[in-house]
Amino acid sequence: MYSTFGHSALRVTDSVNHYDIVYNYGTFNFDEPGFYSKFVRGKLNYFLSRDYYESFIYDYFAERRGITEQILNLTCVEKHRVIDLLQNNMMPANRFYKYDFTFDNCTTRLRDLIESASEGKVRFQTVLSSPKTFRNLIHDYLHINDKYWSKLGIDILLGAKTDAVMTPE
Repeated sequence: MYSTFGHSALRVTDSVNHYDIVYNYGTFNFDEPGFYSKFVRGKLNYFLSRDYYESFIYDYFAERRGITEQILNLTCVEKHRVIDLLQNNMMPANRFYKYDFTFDNCTTRLRDLIESASEGKVRFQTVLSSPKTFRNLIHDYLHINDKYWSKLGIDILLGAKTDAVMTPE
């Protein structure tokens, strides 16, 4: 279920220093005491991790998950800010956060990081053909992935906040 809605991670390549690292705000510990009850109630700690790109992509291929790469058009200064922010977020005191399905997750964390590094100059384009609520889009994903049984549980757990209309941001 956790992979039904996709994932976002940030790949950082450096051809001078020869590294290719993926930063991942969607990491959680399956062995955390009370994992399932925390996951279901939205109380699970997620954290930023990093991995070599080769290892990251191997896991995706092994799980038969697709990957789409979007190259960001950042200046050198912005790229350095991204690296600085990632290194700061990797510090033990900053790595963990309470995951929120709609407003604080692997994608919103990257959005905020890129906006901060580019001093708010990010332009968000509309990707939906018509306005949708979070609930509408969640149900669309559940239908595509044959997870019809999950709709009721998700509706109950996520509640009325999913009736908000999504913005491009």
